[in-house]
Amino acid sequence: MNIYGSSTELKQAAEGGDVQAQLELGNAYRNGKSVEPNDELAFKWFKAAADGGNKKAYVEVALCYMYGKGTQQDSDSAMKYFLTAADGGDERAQIYVGINYADGKGVERNLDKAKEYLEKAAKSGDAFAL
Repeated sequence: MNIYGSSTELKQAAEGGDVQAQLELGNAYRNGKSVEPNDELAFKWFKAAADGGNKKAYVEVALCYMYGKGTQQDSDSAMKYFLTAADGGDERAQIYVGINYADGKGVERNLDKAKEYLEKAAKSGDAFAL
């Protein structure tokens, strides 16, 4: 939800350091809403928001690294951001961490850790983790 009115106001807020605006601008560039789609700019704004402490942005940065969207594909960096979000309680990140531990993607394969993170997500009520 864009609380900034126009894309110009959103961009000004993002450039001014508003981490929520940075996350929303990243989403706008990823989805092509009010701006031309641009994976590189989406990654730039997701990363700025994550660097500013926006917890939801950690998952977006991780997904960019995981799929090479707007940046070089990098499973290790993806896992780093997923872990930060997962340990902060983000259910979606907990699922990705569990799957990555199960597959050995970005980390050494560890089925106990996979189970631990998937159980955390399930306890939070995420049906997929069940």
